[in-house]
Amino acid sequence: MKQVVKKGSSVSEAITSGISHFNTTKEHVKIDVIQGSKKGFLGIGKQEAIVQITLLQSTDPIAELLTPKESLPAQPVKAKKEEFAGKAWITNGVLHHQDGIDSFPILHAPNNVEVYCGKELLEEKRIILDDSNSYTLNPIESHRRTKWKIDVNQTKLEAVLSIDPGFKTVRTLEDVKPDTRIEVLTNEKTTIINSLTYEEVMQELQNQKVVIGFNQAEIINAIKTKESGQFIVATGKQPGEGREGRVELLLNLDIKNGPQISEEGLANYREIKVIPNIEQGKIIALIHQPVQGKPGYTITNEPIDAIPYQEIVVKSGKGVVIIDDKIVAIDSGRPHIQKRGKLHRVSILPKLTHRNDVNIATGNIHFKGDVEIFGEVQQGMVVEAEGNIHIHKAVNNAEVLTSGSVNINGNIIHSEISAGRQNILISELGQRLTPIIDVFYALLTVIKQVTLAPGFKSSNFSRNGLHSLIFILLENRFKHLPVLIKQFIEEVKEAEPYLEDENWMGVLTSSTNLFLFISPAEQQVTIQGLEQLLATLRELKQLSETPVEPNSFIIFKHASNSSIYSSGNIIVTGTGCINTTLHSKGKIIGSGIFRGGELFAQGGVELNEVGSEVNAVTLISVPEDQMIDIKMVHGGTVLQIGDVRYTFDQASENVKASFNKQKHIIEFL
Repeated sequence: MKQVVKKGSSVSEAITSGISHFNTTKEHVKIDVIQGSKKGFLGIGKQEAIVQITLLQSTDPIAELLTPKESLPAQPVKAKKEEFAGKAWITNGVLHHQDGIDSFPILHAPNNVEVYCGKELLEEKRIILDDSNSYTLNPIESHRRTKWKIDVNQTKLEAVLSIDPGFKTVRTLEDVKPDTRIEVLTNEKTTIINSLTYEEVMQELQNQKVVIGFNQAEIINAIKTKESGQFIVATGKQPGEGREGRVELLLNLDIKNGPQISEEGLANYREIKVIPNIEQGKIIALIHQPVQGKPGYTITNEPIDAIPYQEIVVKSGKGVVIIDDKIVAIDSGRPHIQKRGKLHRVSILPKLTHRNDVNIATGNIHFKGDVEIFGEVQQGMVVEAEGNIHIHKAVNNAEVLTSGSVNINGNIIHSEISAGRQNILISELGQRLTPIIDVFYALLTVIKQVTLAPGFKSSNFSRNGLHSLIFILLENRFKHLPVLIKQFIEEVKEAEPYLEDENWMGVLTSSTNLFLFISPAEQQVTIQGLEQLLATLRELKQLSETPVEPNSFIIFKHASNSSIYSSGNIIVTGTGCINTTLHSKGKIIGSGIFRGGELFAQGGVELNEVGSEVNAVTLISVPEDQMIDIKMVHGGTVLQIGDVRYTFDQASENVKASFNKQKHIIEFL
């Protein structure tokens, strides 16, 4: 494709000149007007027209033959000026150009190169060069300042400096050979410039109130870095770790009640781990009181308290004494350590072996230790123990009560079985405390508001003490609190033999004097005293919700028309249950068939078969955060998860049910 650029006093004149150059007609060329003409005023501002003429390629062979060929020069151009005519070139960063006889060179400049005509900056990047003007090329330098900031984290233990260094890019022009059209090319050299100073960092830290824990090495690294990054320029000190109090058992024993797991992973429900007896005078365990951690500090020099560890309370039960930090056996038997929160109860449990039936002739059994019965427990009899109970035969119309665990090899008929009685009582007392704490807190809030009123100091309440104010509030706004307190006190008295923590009885006395007004005149009531009582109630509530280690469990083969309660798991290994209530603070795991009755398990349910073909109603209940897993469910069975129930109208297999909180429904997987 052939092109030529022509000038003229008008566009028409420039076009005519271009067409004549190719010795053709207007139909065979493409015309681009680059610049129109201007007449100016008195010769000032006069501007010639410039056009670009492109010769079109003909598709007609006859026309191609008739079109005259452009004549070649007879001789090569010898003169230097003629060699560069109509061309432009760049050497050593300087633009050179020379007009042709009938054409002008064209320059294309990139955005990072400025083109000046004289002193005027040209906006166009495609420029026709002519000798009547002087052109200058100016490569543009690029630069960016260093960006940085310092962030103090939420705990105020770290100050992090984030930095992105600046830079400067210098461009130089490449040499370009002479040509009618040239592209301006540049070489670039970028230099990283980190302008951050030590003084700026320290000033910003001061602005953010950072006064301690400076990491000088990291600050230096930050102001020298050539790459983006983060630097921890100040650090506080975490509180030192303390150590909880504990009772260290010196015997090489694994104190773990429950079914034994074989190497193959199978549970043997017939074997319970037996802890060997210990001889008199032996040291059972050592008492380690907590070690408090050292406080820390933030980078703003604020103290951070270490996690406080409460001292453990060790109660010596039957058969042991505490000497300094040592627990020593004074009787022979099985060591038993029970932990609930900070309270540890250590005792030596003797073992009673009864080789016959328990009946009218033998009388009831009440034993503070382990009990093993090789016969039956017959109608109307009671077996009560503080340790574990193992009954080799049936329990018929009887009661079996223990603070430990129960293993019954025979059937349970019309009987009541309770394991972990102490734990159950404490849990029930904790539930009683919930409404009392809520109402007591509201009462205390009102008392504080009244005592802060301007006229309180001059009132009879101020002179006579808070008893009169409490009495009026209980008579009017808080009538139901004494009723709740009375019920709670009665239950604490009944459970007294099982309550090792002295706070239970202390709360009983304080609540009686304060709310039932047994001796109001003898007790000085203060807001501080009320706050302390409320704190103790909350502590006991938390204690009642603290898991016991080790927990109790019940294992049996079959039960009918009975009530079975456990503070831990209930495990049924035989044919199942008929019309029996099972209540477990742990899991209920059962083989066999469960027909009729109610089952509640705080830790979930795993059963083989529930209900019957005659639609015996069986209720299976768990909290909303637990699952029900049953291999076979018959029609009429009711599942309850949280407060939502679902009744099966036909048999179903492999039922896995859980609670959907968002939809408030029972879902089946």
